[in-house]
Order: sequence, then structure tokens, then C-alpha cells
Amino acid sequence: MASAFYEDKPRKIMSTRFLTLVGPLVIASTIPAQAVFSVPSQFFTIQAAIDAATPGARVEVAPGTYNEVINFRGKGIAVVAPAGPEVTVINGAGRNDAVVTADSGEPSSARIYGFTLTNGAGKPFPSSYIFDYYGGGVYVGGVGSFLSVEFCWILNNAVSTGTFGGGICAAGTGTRAEAHGCLIAANRAWASGGATLSSGVGTTMLLERCTITNNTATSWAFGYQGGVSMANGGGVDLVNCIVFGNAGYQIRAFGAPYNAGTYANCNYTCVQGGFSGTGNMDLNPLFQQPLSGNFHLQSGSPCIDAGDPLGPLDPDGSRGDLGCFAAVNPQASFFTYGIGCPGIAGVPTLSAAPGSLPRLGQTLEVVLENLPNIATVCVQFMGFAATSWNGMPLPLEMSTYGMPGCFIFTSSFRSGFLLALVPNAHYSLPIPSRPFLLGVNVEMQALVCDPRAGNLLGAILTNAATAHIGN
Repeated sequence: MASAFYEDKPRKIMSTRFLTLVGPLVIASTIPAQAVFSVPSQFFTIQAAIDAATPGARVEVAPGTYNEVINFRGKGIAVVAPAGPEVTVINGAGRNDAVVTADSGEPSSARIYGFTLTNGAGKPFPSSYIFDYYGGGVYVGGVGSFLSVEFCWILNNAVSTGTFGGGICAAGTGTRAEAHGCLIAANRAWASGGATLSSGVGTTMLLERCTITNNTATSWAFGYQGGVSMANGGGVDLVNCIVFGNAGYQIRAFGAPYNAGTYANCNYTCVQGGFSGTGNMDLNPLFQQPLSGNFHLQSGSPCIDAGDPLGPLDPDGSRGDLGCFAAVNPQASFFTYGIGCPGIAGVPTLSAAPGSLPRLGQTLEVVLENLPNIATVCVQFMGFAATSWNGMPLPLEMSTYGMPGCFIFTSSFRSGFLLALVPNAHYSLPIPSRPFLLGVNVEMQALVCDPRAGNLLGAILTNAATAHIGN
């Protein structure tokens, strides 16, 4: 048997060569267990955990409502809510600030995942109106700052204060904000960009698989852009999005002279009123119950299977849908792909235990076999992509890193250590009972310490697998 899956520092079993080489080469871009800062079990507030976090760390937030605003303070860290936005909320009410701020030169590893961000006022700056407020939900500013906002719901921000970019604002010089799989709804701006604003020389924004609806701008002075807006040299790229039902213009720059140098590239997106680009449409997306905030797609929606045909598939293997809520097959499945590389005991394999599937509210049992016939350490890692990882295409051949014939097949979002005492081992992966997880693909693979493998790293890799979460 093996010990239960745990995330803790392994003891003396790991060889010095393995620890020295594998650490920086293979696990450098993962978030190892000892770099997790937990809220509220270790830190009472999210900001306290951010302040304590080391570069590359992961701030993991349990379900709940957190009445605060947070600032990344220049750190390249991940702030994640594994249970998702239905049950994990950052409420900025009464704080007179953006809910999330990144304005201190944050690197490209800065990301926030899985929250509802609500009731932000925006970042205040003195103006002829006493104060202007930028980015009620998310503000990315300064010089060269970056933030990736992933699978978040950005709702009801800047309702009484917002001047520019009620949901997300990227401003300053050379800053970049990215939103992936986000719902941006019911936000407000007085002047422009009820949903989003990209403003400043070299400032860019990417909106990918986002649903942008029911946002408002109330002034014609700057162009009345209730949806997506650009100004002062800022640009925005949209792909696989829905921009529909926002007050005023859906995608538009400020009026002259503030529109100089701005751009909007829009492809495979449903835009009310239409917009030039490849694969765009001007059709009702057929949300299920928009008046009650349910922006999932009806079965007959024209946005189903309308995404970029060269882009990622939906979790059920079909062509991607538009917007943040894919219409997916909710049946659970588990399938393996790729081949591991041989060690002293043969080729290690990763599979699901017989009868075990990744169903909501249940536990997936994963089995590792053909491990070295000695006590060894396995590093199991999971991610959400099988095409690229930190800008590198997958699969990644590992000869350069001292593991000829071995391939990394999956990205890595989270990792953990498993102590195996016999040639076979297993670990348990609980699947939360959260409906938004239906249809999500979790990619997984394992690295195994094998000092007799005959390669420089003294390690081997298993095949990979996709766990398709369903009922």
C-alpha cells in the first residue's frame, strides 16, 4: 500500500540529485504544497495571506464571503478559490476601492481564479470631479503590471461611484489585463466602459470566453459604451465571447481625441449590433433566464459550437461555445493518453481505479502502477490544459532536462507529493459538489523518483489522463 495522498514535504527518501534537478526543472512552474497559504485556516484575511506569500506561491481560499479588497502588491502569485464563484465571494462594499488591484508591476504569473468579485467602488484618483473611479471589480494599473482573471464572476461593481471601467479597467503604461471564462455583468460606469476599459499607451486587454452583459454607462460625453471600451492608445482583443444586452454601445472607443491609437480586434464573438471580424454574429444568444442572472445557454442557442474552430474544444470534445458557460455533456468520464517512459520496473502507468469516475460530490481514486520496487516519492500534478504550459507547447519532450524519451503531457495548476512503499500506489481526489464544475476537464500526470532509471534526473514520468467531471 501507499500512504494517503498528502501535500507535505517528503522526508529523506528523495535523493539529493532528484531534489536538486527535479525541483527547478520540473516543478518550478507548479505550486508545491509548502508554498500554499490558506485562508482562513492560516490567515484570517486574503490580504494577510497575500502579504505573507512568497513569489510563485498559491493563496488558497475556502468558501465564504470575505469583506475586504485585495492588492497583489507586485507579487507573481496565484489567488485561487477551488470551490468556485458560487460560494467564494470577495465583497468590497464600503471600502472605496477596487475589489482587486494589481498596480505595482506584477509579472505574468499573477492570477486570480474562481471568485465572485462584487460591490467594488473602483480605484479613486483626484479629478475635477473631486474623484474619478477606475475598475470597480478589477483595476490593473501603473507601469507594466499584469493580471489574469480566470473563471470569476464580476458583478454589481461601481454602481454608485464608477466613472471608468465598472467591471475591469486596465490603465497606465504597458499594463495588461486578461479575463478567461469570466461573467462580467451588472457593472456600471458613468463615463465609459460599463463592463471593461483599456486605456493608456501600450495597455492591452484580452477577453476570452467571457459573457459580458447587462452593464451600463450613463453619459454620452465620452461615447456611452456600456460594454467594452478603449481610450488613449489602449487596445482590446476578444475571442469566443458574448457581448450582448449592455446599455449603449457594446464595443466602442471614447470619442475624439481620446480614441487616438485605440483598437478592438474581435473574432468568433456574438456582439449585439454586429462587429467586424472573423466568425462574429449578431444574434440573440438565448440565455436561459437572464432576468434572474442565469446566463447559461439554451439548447438552441446560436452560440453553441460557434467558437474558433482552431481553438480549445469544450470539455465534452465538441467545438467551443461562446461565452463563459459551455453547454457540455454532464456525463463523467476518465480516459488516458500518451505513454510513460521506462524505469527499473518498466513503464509506470496512471489510471482510475475500477468503477471510479470523477462525479460531483464523490471521490476519484487514481492508481499508479509499475513503480520502482523501492520506497519512492511521486509528484502528482494536475492542470486544465493539454496543449500548452507557461507558453511551451505540449507534449514537452524532456531530453533537454535530462530525461530522454520522457514527455510532459499536461499543464500544472497544482501538485502534491505521494510516498509509495510498494510498486503500486493510489491517491484520492475529492470532487466538490459544485454544479459549475460540470464538464470541466482536469488533466493529470505523475513524476516518479527512480534513481536507477539511467537518466540524469533519476526520475520517470507516467502517461497522462483527463478526468471529465460529470454526474
